[in-house]
Amino acid sequence: MQKGLAGMFLLDDERSGRLALPKTYGVDDLPVLVQDVTFDGADLDHGHGFLANTGFLGERTMVNGTLAPYAEVGDERVRLRLLNASTARIHTFGFDDDRSFPLVGTDGGLLAAPAAPNRVQLSPGERVEAAGAGAAGP
Repeated sequence: MQKGLAGMFLLDDERSGRLALPKTYGVDDLPVLVQDVTFDGADLDHGHGFLANTGFLGERTMVNGTLAPYAEVGDERVRLRLLNASTARIHTFGFDDDRSFPLVGTDGGLLAAPAAPNRVQLSPGERVEAAGAGAAGP
């Protein structure tokens, strides 16, 4: 059962150190935790209806604990570590113009070679990593 905001552990192995992935946390290595929430006044409403213990669909979407997220990213190489921190909602990520982006990792770790999807769908608890120039949109 959800008791508050979500967090993530960032793990790197020896292979990620050999790859040309951005590594400056908060600058070009950005965690992106997405979760849907509902508020009861200023407090999180955790749902009290049928099946509330198995997850619920919130009314608003938070990213990194804020309702109005914003990050200015130029054309430098950026690594996004996307996590679906929702309890029941499936999220789909991609750019407005439907361009592809380099997908470099999943729940199973770094991929042997980057994939190039234009959308990625994440179930609750799933994560992916995207890394590329101007990769601020997924």
